[in-house]
Amino acid sequence: MLKRGQITIFVILGIVLVVIVVLLFTLRREILPKNILPTQTVSLQDHVEDCIRESGNNAINLVSKQGGEINPGFYQMFQGNKVEYLCYTSNNFSSCFVRQPFLQDHIEKEISNYVNSNIKNCIDLNLWKDNGYSVSAGNMDVRTTIGRYDTIIILEYPVTITKGDVTEAKSRFSYTSRVPLGRLIEVSDDIVNSETVSGVFYPVPYMLRNKGEVEIIRFWQGDSKIYRLNLKNGNYIFQFAVRGSVIP
Repeated sequence: MLKRGQITIFVILGIVLVVIVVLLFTLRREILPKNILPTQTVSLQDHVEDCIRESGNNAINLVSKQGGEINPGFYQMFQGNKVEYLCYTSNNFSSCFVRQPFLQDHIEKEISNYVNSNIKNCIDLNLWKDNGYSVSAGNMDVRTTIGRYDTIIILEYPVTITKGDVTEAKSRFSYTSRVPLGRLIEVSDDIVNSETVSGVFYPVPYMLRNKGEVEIIRFWQGDSKIYRLNLKNGNYIFQFAVRGSVIP
């Protein structure tokens, strides 16, 4: 009787262990992320967001050097860059007129359009197709939001990758650039407003009022002024051109 009882206990324990193993295997499949890795080194999200970062940084750097424009149309050449006029008049003794009254909105559109046009050359869904995955993708829509000290680029792009019973689906990707573009746009607006009202802007008093947060350098290029802005000890600059009063 004792041996029969011991055998019964071992049988029950064996059944319990089998049940536990099955449960653990099932839960593991449900809990583990179903990322599809064509090279075992990159996920769909990483690949797409790397492309947003590349195109986004290119756009952010272009607008900073070129007065908020990707392709300047009315500009002053300065140190090898086409610097867009944000304020202009042909009369050297009068105030200039604002050429881009909603500068931040304009730059957000410039960045979005650039990313939307260039990211298609970067995203390569063949990385999955060539490895036997079924891939479906929708249309792309890029939105850019400029904050004071960062810029967020969001890509709406529905992509589904399937192989067997494993599926990865994602529709939104994003990248955040930690540059003070919004803050420098605020300063640019202040400078342009002063140029339009009084025909002159004095950098030193302005910098003192802002406790040295922003550094402003004004260059003369022929009959035009180039304003170059950056935060104190920062390496991200924003520059633009003004043509108006010749008062220094």
